[in-house]
Amino acid sequence: GGGGGSGTGRRRALVQAGVGPCLLHLLHSDQFDFQKEAAFGLYNLCCDGVHLEEVMKSDVLQIYLRLLRVPDNSVVRCALSFLTVVLTHYPQGPHVVERAGGIEVIDDIHYHHTDVEIAAYAGHLVDEFFGEDYHGDLDGPSPPFEPRQPQQEPPAFSLGLGRGKHLTQPAWMKN
Repeated sequence: GGGGGSGTGRRRALVQAGVGPCLLHLLHSDQFDFQKEAAFGLYNLCCDGVHLEEVMKSDVLQIYLRLLRVPDNSVVRCALSFLTVVLTHYPQGPHVVERAGGIEVIDDIHYHHTDVEIAAYAGHLVDEFFGEDYHGDLDGPSPPFEPRQPQQEPPAFSLGLGRGKHLTQPAWMKN
């Protein structure tokens, strides 16, 4: 046995059956177990981007951003996956995530999460969607693209042989 049909077809059938509003109701509950299951269910409904706009109308982004801070790694992975769908498929996704405070949360995971794989994936999202080509919030006019100059290496430690050399040079080294 096993169910036939594509994932897209199954997702469409679930949406037509009214599963979306039920999952949204559970995601907005204050019970973590319900939120967790609803987060996975909604991600699975939206993972191809088809039903994402409908789900995003229910102010789910803030909840997924909060779920990035829970101590359950499977939930953090799910929330990062949902954010990836938003960043990839939602109109102006990176700007929507930025306005919701998402860059800070993703950055925090990148630098402080104990799971190396999760931290690396968060870093990938920042690089991919908020890297050099990203111009911040779209509310104002976008600045013209200017390639950034490579950052210079900090100068090597000079052992006191630069300016003021005569003050740091030992007496026995003087002529």
